[in-house]
Amino acid sequence: MKKIYLFFAVLFMGVGLAACGSSSQNANENRIGYKVSSSLKEDKNGFYRSGQALLSVNDKKKVVSATFPFKKDSSAIAEDSALDYYRKVTQPDLKHVSGSVYYSKKVQKYYHVDAEQQSDGRIVRASVYAGK
Repeated sequence: MKKIYLFFAVLFMGVGLAACGSSSQNANENRIGYKVSSSLKEDKNGFYRSGQALLSVNDKKKVVSATFPFKKDSSAIAEDSALDYYRKVTQPDLKHVSGSVYYSKKVQKYYHVDAEQQSDGRIVRASVYAGK
């Protein structure tokens, strides 16, 4: 009887560990530098849509950039709101450094944002990619 309990205990621990590993791996899907989710389909222009982001990938299916056509999908947005979108494709701790440079302390990586703005400063379109 003890062997049966031990067997099930080991089985449940193994399943639990496997689930934890896959969820942390999935947390980085669709982020710049990581693989694009297999659930996303490539559109006719070669982009993968994740929320408002249009993701560009390399030949290894890793995300290399994200474009946000804010004006097309809704109205232009403020810079503070745009940062929330940038964090979805980079890292949750992304901070503005200066100009168009952002930094994630968590992964020790710099990101560059090219933003197109209206005369009132609201962002119409933005592209995010790794590097200074």
